[in-house]
Amino acid sequence: MKFSKLFFSILCFASIIPFAACSDESPFEVAEDQIADSEYDFYDAKRRSKCYNGAHEYNEWCCDHFYEKCKVYYSSSSMSESEKCRLGTSSYSDIYCCSYYGYQCNSSSSSYRNTYSSSSSATYYLTSAKTLKITLTYYKQLSSNWDGLDNAGDPEVSFNIYTYSDGVLGQTINTVTFIDKQDTRSWSGSVTKSYTINKGTDAIKICPKVIDEDISEHDNYSSGKCFSTSNIGYLKSTDIKEQEDYNSNYDLEWEWYLL
Repeated sequence: MKFSKLFFSILCFASIIPFAACSDESPFEVAEDQIADSEYDFYDAKRRSKCYNGAHEYNEWCCDHFYEKCKVYYSSSSMSESEKCRLGTSSYSDIYCCSYYGYQCNSSSSSYRNTYSSSSSATYYLTSAKTLKITLTYYKQLSSNWDGLDNAGDPEVSFNIYTYSDGVLGQTINTVTFIDKQDTRSWSGSVTKSYTINKGTDAIKICPKVIDEDISEHDNYSSGKCFSTSNIGYLKSTDIKEQEDYNSNYDLEWEWYLL
């Protein structure tokens, strides 16, 4: 027994076994810890690799460990505009983000913030009802045989508008038809419709609707895309939002602003 203890002590001092084995833990416990650490390092490295290869299942982890990845994973429309400005994913200008949230400030936008935001009484929601003006400017059919009879379809274009106040759905507006054409593959022009947006609204979502109007049954070719804008109280009448909606069947261009 004495020989075993002496031999064990020599092994410790000679570093033949890990130093941790000379502690209160048994060699088996140390080995288990090392295996666990190795597995953690393996999966940690795997997560890191997936962050840079676009593995979205690790979006929160990637954002926590690699700040620049927040721009890739956290740019959804459900985020507040303040958070988008902080992460650099806002569609607004640096001056806007600097003026209202203090992010993306460079030398020019910083001075703008000091002179403008202090005197501005603007708030993120509409303090009075405003008029939303939508203008359709371009349409082109991309796929063939919409109506099954010939190459050109009979496009009918309209929009669904949804308004929100602090995340709560307010108005739902189904617009009238902007264009209703027969045997038409492409169109360009300017058709404008106006709709009232209620006081207190802070976000708008607009969804284009494209129909091939057949005699017996209408085919819905809509992309399903919706275009959202938050903090609309800050928008001015000169802030025109240009949008493009497309899929394999059509290309659509339109714009809107608040008056």
